[in-house]
Amino acid sequence: MILSENFPLEFRYGQEGYDLYAQIHTTLGNQLVHGVGMIFVVYGVFQMMNSFVRTKQSAADLMLSVYLGYLFYYSWFDPLGAFLSGLVYNLPLKKALYESSSTYSSEFRRRNFQKGLIYLIGSILVQEIIGHTLFEQTNSNLWELPNSLIIAPLFGANSLFLRSYW
Repeated sequence: MILSENFPLEFRYGQEGYDLYAQIHTTLGNQLVHGVGMIFVVYGVFQMMNSFVRTKQSAADLMLSVYLGYLFYYSWFDPLGAFLSGLVYNLPLKKALYESSSTYSSEFRRRNFQKGLIYLIGSILVQEIIGHTLFEQTNSNLWELPNSLIIAPLFGANSLFLRSYW
């Protein structure tokens, strides 16, 4: 999908989307930074999900639905990558579920949103500054964001296991 010549919104499905994402993540250093960084991004997103619901069960349902939805999508074109993603992102999922509260006060939800946002933004900045600037010597493009939201966790998990070098 392309919005305009100046702002080509890049979104591709399946393996084509993965390959598009991989084009700007070619060095081992950048791949490893993204592999570790995506664990913190995913944890941050799960923490933020805690702030969108009012019960511990609703939080668990929402987090598990997103987790399984991503894994199901990945299994469509990269079954091994889906399995590796399941292993890697099980830890941040369990940590976020463990930190869920039985009482969802407005203060609890606000703190979880702030905590999640800090993890999310901090990790993205580290990935951009260290991964792209230092190792890749190129920056990400804003128009790749839609594709990144879907593919980055898979790419991160695959990078931790050095799958591009198999």
